[in-house]
Amino acid sequence: MSVQTIKLIMTRVKGAPFTSPVAVFRKYDGDAGLDCVFANTLDTLRRVEQKDSLLIGVFSCMDHMGLIKTKLEHAERCVTKMIASLENSNEI
Repeated sequence: MSVQTIKLIMTRVKGAPFTSPVAVFRKYDGDAGLDCVFANTLDTLRRVEQKDSLLIGVFSCMDHMGLIKTKLEHAERCVTKMIASLENSNEI
């Protein structure tokens, strides 16, 4: 998994047909941020089915782009706050 910008994720969502959506997860290890992967892989399907706590959502070009972007921006802020909190707690 690799961290991706919201702009890149939105490009991937716009190109993802309903039959082949993408899933976006929060990522805290290594480079923290957002990770966008194909939703139809066995690993991703398992994570979605098990309601992985890092899952932001599963999206395709059929979804409302404005709502997706808002959701991604919120998730990115949450990741940033969590990392800052962890860094501050390590300084004590």
